Amino acid sequence: MMLLYNKAFDPIHTLLRLAAICDFSLSDEAEVERLQIFNFLVAFPAHIADMPLSRDVMQEKNKFRKYKSPYNNFEPYTLFNRMNPIFFASLQMAESIGFLHVDDSSVVKFSKSEIPEALKKIVYGDNSSISKEALSFEAKYLAQMPILGKSGLKAASKLMDFNYDYPQANN
Repeated sequence: MMLLYNKAFDPIHTLLRLAAICDFSLSDEAEVERLQIFNFLVAFPAHIADMPLSRDVMQEKNKFRKYKSPYNNFEPYTLFNRMNPIFFASLQMAESIGFLHVDDSSVVKFSKSEIPEALKKIVYGDNSSISKEALSFEAKYLAQMPILGKSGLKAASKLMDFNYDYPQANN
């Protein structure tokens, strides 16, 4: 019998990714859906290269092709949805630690000062499996993108349905 490890299904690795996203963010909050997408992109940075983004980002996003691997052969939409229970469990852990706070409107507030030093040490360590390149790309290019609509992050990532978002999102 052979055991395979996949960081996508590891709640502790997901907690590390959430801490890294929180720490790298230029904002002090994000929608839960945006955080879900960012979590996936940090776990699988090669997916960024496949996203249809504007021409001015083309050169930057193509850098993520180097992360492609024949061993990461999966259907992103399905994997993303299979990761959701682990994501939400890790989100609860982050809330209990105190560096993320989910409000009633599905917005997550970041408390960077509450990220434990032990987590930061792992995230920023030399042997960290967290892609700082992906975190920087998200903070610089994807954080300002609308989440809803045809030109939104949900549509560009192809990880979430966007066709049935409320009508104001048809941009």
